[in-house]
Amino acid sequence: TQSIMMLTALSLAALTAFGLIQLWHIYLLTALQAAAIAFDTPARQALIPNLLPKQDLPSAFSLNSIAMTTGSIVGPALSGVVIAYAGQQFTYLFNAVSYLAVIAALIAMGEVPQQAAARISSRGIDWAAIREGIRFILHSPIILSSMLLDFLATFFSSANTLLPFVAQDILKVGPLEYGWLAGAQSIGGIIAGLALSQRSNLRRQGVILLNAVLVFG
Repeated sequence: TQSIMMLTALSLAALTAFGLIQLWHIYLLTALQAAAIAFDTPARQALIPNLLPKQDLPSAFSLNSIAMTTGSIVGPALSGVVIAYAGQQFTYLFNAVSYLAVIAALIAMGEVPQQAAARISSRGIDWAAIREGIRFILHSPIILSSMLLDFLATFFSSANTLLPFVAQDILKVGPLEYGWLAGAQSIGGIIAGLALSQRSNLRRQGVILLNAVLVFG
């Protein structure tokens, strides 16, 4: 998955650098990258519990979350600087190069033993476990409604996809400002996380969630 995402970034860099980029290229490469991410995310999340003992998992997940959030702030901010001073193709190129670090880390890890490997290899896809997971979600109204709400909000109206148009056509700002605009959501997420970490026993969580989505919209 990391290799596929690296190749899509390299393709965008090459097409942009040689002035060959067209709209259908962007749609196609975005679809390929989204498909790779769909497999990459659960594999990445399943990797952490197999690397560490249970007592270290909370710290590991916290470090992983900090790393992802930091990247989503620093990355867009740096992309604005790169677009302004080097050109858009270099943002894709630097993005492609960054995947080499992840691939090198995976190679250095070697083979990671999976706890359920024997069961899966002997029976193929564990359909019973899939059905059990679906039943759990269907009988957990808070989880189900949150998933549906997030799906509808992000799949049909991705705000990040529209940010370049907002920056260029509405706010009338340049690449540097667009970089900070792209990183603003993650900055807000950190602030909200720090604030909520100091609260316990939040009441009316469903109302809070709906109001947050309303304000976001």
